[in-house]
Amino acid sequence: MGKKILVPLDGSRSSESALPYVERLGPDISVCLISVCGESEAAIERAQTYLRRVVAGVREKTPRVVSAILHGDPAAAILRYAMARRSDLIVLATHGRSGVRRLVFGSVAETLMRRSPAPLLLVRAKAAPTPLRRILVPLDGSTRARAILTRVATLARARGAHVLLLTAVPEPAPVDDLVDFLRDCKKELRARGIAAESRIDLGLPAQVILATAKRMSIDLIAMTTHGRTGLDRLRFGSVAESVLRHATIPLLVMRARGPRANRVAKRARSLVKLPGEELTL
Repeated sequence: MGKKILVPLDGSRSSESALPYVERLGPDISVCLISVCGESEAAIERAQTYLRRVVAGVREKTPRVVSAILHGDPAAAILRYAMARRSDLIVLATHGRSGVRRLVFGSVAETLMRRSPAPLLLVRAKAAPTPLRRILVPLDGSTRARAILTRVATLARARGAHVLLLTAVPEPAPVDDLVDFLRDCKKELRARGIAAESRIDLGLPAQVILATAKRMSIDLIAMTTHGRTGLDRLRFGSVAESVLRHATIPLLVMRARGPRANRVAKRARSLVKLPGEELTL
């Protein structure tokens, strides 16, 4: 899942629900805890005190930990920092709030899903991690949606997890191409020694994904955003957001990017600098 892990916190215990998931990513990761606050001396002092406490707890299991205090719009500040630091993964607890109830992480998570250059691991606040045994991967038949398979394969192989590939068809239609697509995806995973199966279900994508996750006792949903079918009917951006709002299990989401998006991101990184207030605690 990468080495550089970014964890946004808002000062609440709910947002700290992301930390147990981070600790499971391995001992050789580098973790940066960030807090977005106002620019007053009092706000900065509160954030510093809070981050020192959290860093001390995380360091017991993950030694390589730093922290940073950011300012401005939470989603924009997180995105700028993730891009500047070249983060490999952002781990975020949804539905956490700041002490003044301004920072609703549900909406921040949706913004990050649409714009983040790094994959996101979104977990429910106050939900304890469970063993990773079954991963659900929604696909729509597009190359962009398929891009998530590399990360899923790495995760499944490390955890010995079983992968279920799922395509939801909103209305009755010929599915020969989808059958071939899923067969190729399944073959790719099995070639890496990963147990995988596939299925095609009729129904609205978000509803099918959520129902399947519940029925099949899924531990993680992994999907891309902005994937689409050849008919341009299935936009995974909105589907992913709907899944985020209603899922009770973690969601690993990666924004599918074309060549132009990669060029823009590379140019943007060259213009962004890390904030000077980073703390090494």
